[in-house]
Amino acid sequence: MSAWLGLAGQANAEDITFAVIGPHEYDLPVDFKPFNALVQYGEYNSGSRAYDDRGKRQQGPDTDLMVGLTKYVHFWTFDKLPGVGFAYEYIQPEVRLTGPGLKASGFGDPLTGFAVWMKPSRNSTLGVQSFVSVPIGAHEVTNDFWASYTSAFFDIEHPLGSIGGNVGAIFRGNRHNGRDPDIDKGNSYHANIRASLKTKTPLEPFLSFDWQKNDASRYRDGAGLASLPGHDVALGAGTVLTLSKKVAITARYSRSIDGRNVTATNAAYLKFALIF
Repeated sequence: MSAWLGLAGQANAEDITFAVIGPHEYDLPVDFKPFNALVQYGEYNSGSRAYDDRGKRQQGPDTDLMVGLTKYVHFWTFDKLPGVGFAYEYIQPEVRLTGPGLKASGFGDPLTGFAVWMKPSRNSTLGVQSFVSVPIGAHEVTNDFWASYTSAFFDIEHPLGSIGGNVGAIFRGNRHNGRDPDIDKGNSYHANIRASLKTKTPLEPFLSFDWQKNDASRYRDGAGLASLPGHDVALGAGTVLTLSKKVAITARYSRSIDGRNVTATNAAYLKFALIF
């Protein structure tokens, strides 16, 4: 899903918020009986390149970031609110980062929150989701700050294809761990779009667009910037394999085409979804 992953209070690894999503992520029903979903996301990013303050691509930190996101979702409706759907989600990250002189792993800070949506038309969905990141992850990979993830999402379905995605922001609190200087963490803003082509077969190819802008972070004692402002723009391609109405697997590769003060995206993504 995303994040600045704090590593022993010294290093950071970054990926684009919600870059793990696939097509139909927000193709949601209304007026349904309660049901559940279990989703496992996986990401591997090879941080061999980075963008400097001038936006020039150069040799990166040579890190390998592996992130798993295990998500449980409960969906329900209210009889007195016809045409509106609700969901509660709990997301548990699993993180591993390796590189020269660096090795950190563990359960990351969990995210939990709600989503609500409606269908302006039979084949479209429009909604809002909001999550809070709780800094209780393992010592090596916790962010050491609270954060709020809020975004608007949409989905449009057509017999020939689909398009969907989200636009949102992450508002971060003060990083305080008792070991390092306190930092006012900068906020971020993101957009994620997926466009697919329906082939009337179990395979559905798609293209992805991911963008994120990061504000600067500042030391609270007035010592200056803890991180510079930056951005990342990544394009990708993949496919959805639908095994049944309740089981689907999504795979994708994505790569940065523009950036500033970030490790370049060079990532493979995998998603397994089960509805029950």
